[in-house]
Amino acid sequence: MKLPEIAVRRPVMTFVIFVIVLVLGSISFSMLNIDLFPDITYPVASIVTVYEGAGAEDVEEKITKIIEGSVSTVPNIKEVTSTSSENTSAVMLQFNWGTNMDTALSDIRGALDMVLSYLPDGVERPWVFKFDISMMPVLFMSVTSEHNYKGIRTLIEEEIVDPLKRIPGVGNVSLMGGPQRQIRVYFDRDKLNDLGLNVKAVAGIIGAQNVDTPAGEITNERRNYVLRVAGEFSDPKDIEEIVVAQLRGRKVRIRDIATLSDDYFQDNNSMKVNGKNALMMVIQKQSDANTVKVAKNIREKIVELEKSLPADTEIDVVMDTSEYITDSISNLSETLLAGGIFVVLIVLLFLRNIRGSFIISLMIPVSLIVAFILMYVNGYTINIISLSALAIAVGMVVDNGIVVLENIYSHLSRGVSRREAAMFGASEVGSAILASTLTTIVIFVPIFFINDISTILFKQLGFSIMIVLAGSFFTAMLLIPMLSSVYLKNIELKGRIAKKIEESFNKMSDFYLSLLRWVLHHRKMTVVLGILVFVLSLAVFGLFGGTEFMPVSDSGRVSVKAHMPLGTSHERTMSIAAEIDALIQEKVPEIKRRYVSTGSSGSGIAAVMGSEEGLHIAEVGFSLVPVEERKRSAMDIAEELRSEVEKVRGIEKLSVTSEETGAFSSGDPISIEIYGYDMDLTYDIAEKVKQRIARVEGVRNTAISREMGKPEVTVALNRAHLSNLGLTTYDVGQQLRAQYYGITASRYREGGDEYDIFLRIKDDLKKDIASLKGTNILTPMGRSVPLDSIASISIEQGPVDIERKSQSRVVYVTAATYGRSFGEIALDVNRALREVECPDNVDIVLKGTFEDQQKSFKYLALAVLGGILLVYLVMAGQFESFRDPFVILFSIPFAFSGVFYTLPLFGINLSIIVFIGLILLVGIVVNNAIVLVDYTNLLRKREYPIEKAILEAGQSRLRPVLMTALTTIFGMLPLALSRGEGAETWRPLGLSVISGLFFSTLVTLLFVPTLYYIAERKTAKKRGELI
Repeated sequence: MKLPEIAVRRPVMTFVIFVIVLVLGSISFSMLNIDLFPDITYPVASIVTVYEGAGAEDVEEKITKIIEGSVSTVPNIKEVTSTSSENTSAVMLQFNWGTNMDTALSDIRGALDMVLSYLPDGVERPWVFKFDISMMPVLFMSVTSEHNYKGIRTLIEEEIVDPLKRIPGVGNVSLMGGPQRQIRVYFDRDKLNDLGLNVKAVAGIIGAQNVDTPAGEITNERRNYVLRVAGEFSDPKDIEEIVVAQLRGRKVRIRDIATLSDDYFQDNNSMKVNGKNALMMVIQKQSDANTVKVAKNIREKIVELEKSLPADTEIDVVMDTSEYITDSISNLSETLLAGGIFVVLIVLLFLRNIRGSFIISLMIPVSLIVAFILMYVNGYTINIISLSALAIAVGMVVDNGIVVLENIYSHLSRGVSRREAAMFGASEVGSAILASTLTTIVIFVPIFFINDISTILFKQLGFSIMIVLAGSFFTAMLLIPMLSSVYLKNIELKGRIAKKIEESFNKMSDFYLSLLRWVLHHRKMTVVLGILVFVLSLAVFGLFGGTEFMPVSDSGRVSVKAHMPLGTSHERTMSIAAEIDALIQEKVPEIKRRYVSTGSSGSGIAAVMGSEEGLHIAEVGFSLVPVEERKRSAMDIAEELRSEVEKVRGIEKLSVTSEETGAFSSGDPISIEIYGYDMDLTYDIAEKVKQRIARVEGVRNTAISREMGKPEVTVALNRAHLSNLGLTTYDVGQQLRAQYYGITASRYREGGDEYDIFLRIKDDLKKDIASLKGTNILTPMGRSVPLDSIASISIEQGPVDIERKSQSRVVYVTAATYGRSFGEIALDVNRALREVECPDNVDIVLKGTFEDQQKSFKYLALAVLGGILLVYLVMAGQFESFRDPFVILFSIPFAFSGVFYTLPLFGINLSIIVFIGLILLVGIVVNNAIVLVDYTNLLRKREYPIEKAILEAGQSRLRPVLMTALTTIFGMLPLALSRGEGAETWRPLGLSVISGLFFSTLVTLLFVPTLYYIAERKTAKKRGELI
């Protein structure tokens, strides 16, 4: 290989190249954004349609089914799900991974445009958007005020929201909760009936009276004037003076039949933070902005803006995603640094040469900086995936340098000059280290051909490791020879410690040589023992091991969601929420912040976020102090709290969960789908399923997605009577909607702001069905008729939500898990489902994380097999042999054995993170075997007998084999021992690689030489060579 010769002959050029790389790398690093996860385009789009005042079944029939039918033909759709609830239709479209979502959104909007005319009048235009991880809020901030709470929303909009929106990187600032100014007009229904009017008719009159009308121009020779009729209200009291009818020769004004209220209102929802009434500021960043930087700038701006607020107004951070990001990144950075220090110490321990160790150590920063350049070029961010890749690679980057430096030392020891030793020593091993680098790089290639959540996230991890290792190859071929030619001296450390280390290594080398000689003389026993070790590892894992999709991560947040019986008043819900809040304060001293949310906003936001809301639903959430400051995990706190909250009276359904963080979360761990049109039947079966799986050990928070039993008043119209009166069902529906839900008649403008003028009948007149029957319905001829003369009215039980999947009705039974491995629980749940009897027109399917895990494990298993095949082909090309690579491959099963023995020992489950460790091991463990086999083949070419060649290769290559293994092991040790934020995710990977490499190294030094002996002996006999 010519690279070392070029580097040694042109040291200045080589030096300049690496200086340029260091400068570009430093600039790239400074420009990289910081985020929790890579920027991933999730193939998910949602369509949200708001139809105020409509029940779930109306929403399903009139909106959801129409939208589902229109978008089901959009290309690349994988799955269509929907939820029809009061006021809102939410349709979610999941596309195949890799779909261009901009094109998909265009197709969706085109399909919707074709059916908009089929949607009922009064429906808001469907809102279409794609899911983007940058949509997730950066900050949740609460605003509380003791004395100025009524006007707090207006104050915050003017003093806080607008300045925050001007901060670079801030995408949007929205407010949730808090009272809003509204001009409300409450009508007396009986007085309206006397006049032959209803609320909708009066709304039309008010709207017509609150209009500025452009009336043309007045033009003369000198000037043009715009003519405008000023008709807008200048004062809310103007509304009271509007004449709506004539009764017995007297003008009837709005003040005669209604009460006007100009005040701040907060309908059906409330929020408390740390016990105080609050509104919530939700802050989102722009998609390409630096999360940590944006959050920092917002916090600094808030401190400045708070000075302009009243003294009793406080702004507090409820949740800051940048805190978890900062802690996780900091933890991984410390892990990376500690790993680098360990690697340097191991190199110094083995080389016992400060200059040589320094040269090798330079490979770490140089290789990492190369990665920063390409990360910036590819638009990557610094996140836990990319930093984990660097932490994984830190122990591997020195392997190539160790092999090169060892060979340079070998030439120096024979009296060759430094210049020639550097050139020839590096050139001789160039092809070998290229092959070993490629074996580690190609294991990630299959991942780039699989489009699944388990591989999408790890493509950046694979890319980063591949770049770092490629950088380490060129550093070993260029920088190491150049520095060695001018800087390296074959001077070892003197002293008692150095001698003790050398003596210990010599004893270990002698012991290994005798052990290797023994296994070569007992080959059958060695092979049998090797097979037994591997089979036993499978048995151990089968008996004591478990599986899960992803390791459970301590997010530091817990959520308690309580459902009261349907029909529970908002006041009663708030009372129960306050009781839960008090209980949490008593039982959880580790609380950092807490919030209480009850009621419904009616905006459709909950449907968008996949959450639930209603007058009977309360959520109490809290964040905990950092992991290092508490003894209990968030999962343990949630489990202990559940038994306490269950004692609170009035709760019908309870869920206590530790919230997950990040992009790996895949909904409910257990999700059972029950398909069938008959809602009563599917609900009964769902109840049986819920009761059956609740008995499975480890199942928690069992719940049925559909709630039945909400009383619904149904108005069945007589179409013949309507036709005779010139009415339509839409006319009647809109008039009733205005009467009972209310209607926005117009907007009142004041000081540049606009406020709704909202009309409806008085609340005390909406309490019985008798008043509904007497409601006036106006005909096109101006005649009024009572509702009960054109309709029959009945009370039925209607669902709160109607869920659909693949255009069929579905009920979900969901559950969380705790205390056992997810795989074991899922198998028991599957067995329990077989015991549930259901008719032919109902189907039961186990989905959720169980399905995700099965698919991901299948894809990753294929990636492992594909990696093994590619590694074999690379080695075959290096050795020009199909036999030697086959012998080397036997080191891989023993790496897996090490993992299978270790996982149950440390209570770690097989997950997609462990699978990534297995993929890594495929490329790493063969390198040691390559070193042994390659040198053995070299000795065989020099006509060494087989046994002598194996013994000589084993003894002479023991040091580099142990060095490369130990640098990788100690480089990953901090990752395996980490205890900070996010450590639960990556600890299994570090432990898997360490245990697999440690076990495989021990076996490789004995088992692979034995197999090589058996294979080579047969070949040598055929060729008549020395045995």
